[in-house]
Amino acid sequence: MSVGLGLLRCMIDGQFKFSYLDEQGVDRSAFFGDELRVYDYMRRHVERYGTLPQVETVFVEAKVDLVEFPPEPIGFWIERVETRRQAESILAASQKMEKCVADGDVESAREITELTTRSWSREGEKKG
Repeated sequence: MSVGLGLLRCMIDGQFKFSYLDEQGVDRSAFFGDELRVYDYMRRHVERYGTLPQVETVFVEAKVDLVEFPPEPIGFWIERVETRRQAESILAASQKMEKCVADGDVESAREITELTTRSWSREGEKKG
């Protein structure tokens, strides 16, 4: 199950304004693959027509089938997308740190840790 597609489907089903994602701190970088195609299509549709597209229109225009997802509140999907983004960030940082440590560059590994921690703190401040 794609949490990003679940979120975008929930947006359509609940007729949320697309700006709601921005208000919740969810931007384009939270999506990938088919999710990104749907996100970009939905944004263009809203900019052009002032409303979210229908699920059927997304299928025809973006070539992605937004299958039925569990009818959870939008906060459920936003939380899942954010958790995935944080996990990917941790994984990327740990891979960079591992390389630095393997190369004997412990100072760079520490800097990566500090930068990553500061980034998460700023994200938390925006939402809080």
